Parts: sequence; C-alpha cells; structure tokens
Amino acid sequence: MFDGLKSLVETLQAIGKTRDNDDSKNELDKLPLAVAALLVHAATSDGQMDDREEMVLRKLLKSHYQLDDDVSEALFTEAQAREAEAVEIYSFTREIQTSLAPVERQAVVRLMWQVAVADGVIDDFEANLIWRTAELIGVSTRDRVFLRQEVLAQSAKGGAPDGADKSEDG
Repeated sequence: MFDGLKSLVETLQAIGKTRDNDDSKNELDKLPLAVAALLVHAATSDGQMDDREEMVLRKLLKSHYQLDDDVSEALFTEAQAREAEAVEIYSFTREIQTSLAPVERQAVVRLMWQVAVADGVIDDFEANLIWRTAELIGVSTRDRVFLRQEVLAQSAKGGAPDGADKSEDG
C-alpha cells in the first residue's frame, strides 16, 4: 500500500499538480484521495460495487483529474484501501471542504451522483451518503437536489457521465 501511495504522489508531482511548498504538496496529495475514497464509498454504500459503478468511477477519476491509466489505477486502488480503513467520512469531507472552492465542491457532489446512478438505481444509502457529504462540504440542499436532477436527466437521455465513453455504458 505504501508503494502505491508513493507512486501516486510521485506521479502527481510529475504531472505538475503540486505547488512550491511542502504543505501544499501534502494537501494536493490528500485531496484526490479524499474525493476518490468518497466515490468508492458511494459505490459501495448499497452493499456492493457492481461492474457499472466501478467502470464509471474509474472513468470519472481519470477524466476529473486528467490522469493516465497507471496513475488513475493507482488512485483507484489507494482510494479503495483508504475507504476500507476509514471508520467515518469526516476526514475525507474535511479535506474537500477546506481545500476546494464552492463550485469545485459541487463538482464532487455531481461525481457522487454519477457513481450512484451508474447501476440504474439510487439506493437510500447512496442518497443519504450524498446528503451528508453535501452538508459537510458546504453544498446547499438546493444545489444538491439540482445536481441530482441534472445527473438523472443526463442518465435518462442515455448520456454517459462526464468523462465516460457512451459506447461502454452498455
């Protein structure tokens, strides 16, 4: 696990996602993991991550962070490990709330809805997780509901989530 995290950190640094001081490097390394871990949690909150949820989650991470395959895989793997070790979501949401602007926090909620709807059903556990996450990261109820409706409308039209290839959505 340490090697995977080390590789992810080195790769993020190599693609220019870091800043000049060490504190901001640590924040940037934590942020993608926090978002990815929340997405994994959303995908598994109904008891399992099915193939469609996993495919969408992987594509969203790759697209959202503009990662190549190796880095995207490392991020996904590390996020699964972090989510499995976590006993609460506050460490993830705190990182997001303190590091991202409001519009970026809304993007995180949109990503969560996209993962939740990937299997065709938004389970009550998924909806509750997204509600709690939105509250903790400062996304209003109005915006959370709007984002849900937007993602559901996109899904109803057969649209692939942002960054997902329609031809693989089944």
